[in-house]
Amino acid sequence: LGGTLADPQPYRYALLIAASLFGLAPLTMLATSPGDGEERAARSHASSPSAPTVASAPTGLMVFMGIVILLLLTSKHVIDTFFNVCLDVDLHLAPVWMGGLVAGVQLLAVPIALVAPFVVARWGKGWPIIGGAVGMALSLGLLILIPHWIGAGLGLLGVSALFAITMPTFTILNQELVAPEWQATMSGVMSMGMGLSRAGAALGGGYLISHLGFPSLFLVGAGLTVAGAILFWGYAWLPQRYTRDRTRLQAAS
Repeated sequence: LGGTLADPQPYRYALLIAASLFGLAPLTMLATSPGDGEERAARSHASSPSAPTVASAPTGLMVFMGIVILLLLTSKHVIDTFFNVCLDVDLHLAPVWMGGLVAGVQLLAVPIALVAPFVVARWGKGWPIIGGAVGMALSLGLLILIPHWIGAGLGLLGVSALFAITMPTFTILNQELVAPEWQATMSGVMSMGMGLSRAGAALGGGYLISHLGFPSLFLVGAGLTVAGAILFWGYAWLPQRYTRDRTRLQAAS
């Protein structure tokens, strides 16, 4: 537009274009229809409306999964909130190069995310979630080890691609863990955990950057994501291992 970087006009137009495109998103909802589960529930309620069966709320499970998602997504929210700031303040990259780098990385992440169904079919849901979380943490570490726009781009690519694999898999898993009548509540808990994670990353990240610099932020974000992966691993596999060991001991005695 022939202005300077201090001119708000190009930023204003970019935001207006984004808002206009985003406004078209709700139109996709017109193409949806009730799923088989909703139709079965409606038929069941119609056949016996006087005695509906409602499972008790799995409060503990939902709170636990909310904490897990809060920790798991710390790396993603750290890079979402402060990636541009790092490119500008720490790496001194021009806005046009910042936009080009982010756009290129996001385009590369799309085909990588398409492998998610094959990964789940091969290894189930648990290991892809844990591996994806650890991979996001390692990707965030690239911004510490390689203080260059190439390292930043690789880190963003890793976090974006693995998030696109991990998050849908985790969403499907937590919906399968609860009865249909509690799936909407579970979804709300997940959204709350994601929101708290983003708020914590933004608030704590600003403090860490001001006092200790960007590397400390990326290190803490990676550590919290790994903590979430360990917590999920403990939930998914430790009880099974305990049961197997106990059965083996009983058989031996």
